Amino acid sequence: MPSKSDTGRARETNSRARFFNVLTAAGVFLAASCLCLPLVNTDMFWHLSAGKYMLAHTTVPARDFLSWSRAGAGWTDFEWLLQPLYYFLYSRAGYAGLFALKFTLLAGLSVPVLMTLRLYGLTASAFAVLPLLAVALLPSLDIRPENFSLLLFALTLFMLEKIRLSPPPGKKRRLVYGLVSA
Repeated sequence: MPSKSDTGRARETNSRARFFNVLTAAGVFLAASCLCLPLVNTDMFWHLSAGKYMLAHTTVPARDFLSWSRAGAGWTDFEWLLQPLYYFLYSRAGYAGLFALKFTLLAGLSVPVLMTLRLYGLTASAFAVLPLLAVALLPSLDIRPENFSLLLFALTLFMLEKIRLSPPPGKKRRLVYGLVSA
């Protein structure tokens, strides 16, 4: 019969192996989505120019100043929030700054995905899930505002699933629980 110390060591070794598998999966995800894909989308220099304008003028442009054929026409810049950030990073660190932002966003994306898998006891499947996620997201894994949406969606999904899988709450949270479990 194995001693308690042998059982504890086996459990610790098993836990380390699972942790290593999860880290490997996250590494494969980041390598596939950061290193093998383009950094710049076709609108990047538009974003950088708009960000430079906003930082210089401290306002969101209301008129098109970037095109020749529509110069002065009304323009609604619906990606205005991230453009100053893109320009700031680019002006300080060039493409390396944009790459660091992309890497940070995608590393952040892997965290709520792993936490959601853990809710279902599927942490070991991360080695298969994260590379499949990278393949599914291929069209939008260059640096673009949608990367923030992916991260926020994954966080929202995790929180909603955590609420849904938790035992029925007391009266204070019944409304939220009813919306999630309906």
